[in-house]
Amino acid sequence: MDLQVVKQLRDLTGAGFGDCKKALEATKGDLNAAVRHLKEMGLASASKRSGREANEARIFGVWGNKGVAFVILSCETDFVVRNETFAEFGKKLAKSIADSGATELNQEQKDELTNLGAIIKENIQLKNLLFVPVAANQSAYVYIHGEDGRKGSWAVAQVEGKDPKSPEVLEQVKEFALHAAARDPLYFSDKDVPESYLKEQREIFTVQAKNLGKPEAALQKIIDGKLEKHLSEIVFLKQPYASDGKMTVSQAISEVSRQLGCKFEIVSAGVITKGA
Repeated sequence: MDLQVVKQLRDLTGAGFGDCKKALEATKGDLNAAVRHLKEMGLASASKRSGREANEARIFGVWGNKGVAFVILSCETDFVVRNETFAEFGKKLAKSIADSGATELNQEQKDELTNLGAIIKENIQLKNLLFVPVAANQSAYVYIHGEDGRKGSWAVAQVEGKDPKSPEVLEQVKEFALHAAARDPLYFSDKDVPESYLKEQREIFTVQAKNLGKPEAALQKIIDGKLEKHLSEIVFLKQPYASDGKMTVSQAISEVSRQLGCKFEIVSAGVITKGA
């Protein structure tokens, strides 16, 4: 048995030495047939594993040619979360999505994901995919928290009057992405909050206000105050800015615009977690 052919087969498939040797023996040394044979065996194995729960996950994110992309890959064990082959595949997949602007995997990517599960011998699935478009006159920053990708966040800025990819602009966009990671906003702006959610919160705050025993005339003011405070905790633009609690994020954006001497506006920001 030519060891170079075995090595070549290993490089092509990622399968173990013994499996490659057996595949070449079964196909009488035909490399292409051996690759197909291993894929068939791998797919069979992956199919058997598909029933096992994939409770672990890792987030991968990147800013590419078309925009910002995040992919969440689930697996069975935290050991695989830190696996180099798993990590490289996740980064490559996120980059491909960011460069193409796709909102779902193509068949080739689905096949590669299945093959990855066969190589690593775990049930590996795409748990979530998020794409945020970024125009030529916009700047973006992607932040991944923790070596095992527990959380991802992003910020996209519209910039006029300055190079959106200049270091000073990128540094400011980074700060807003880090803010999102620190404060976990549920919504970007007031208009993104569903009316059904607002209605539910008003009902809750109405009961709370009545329990205070305040005069009827004061109830609405109390309810409005409670709702506004709640929105300042969950809406990105209303949150106290993490780098300076004296300003809201919206006020911080205006201050950055003044400091940079250009029009600077955060148009998209948020956070994504492994549970998403």
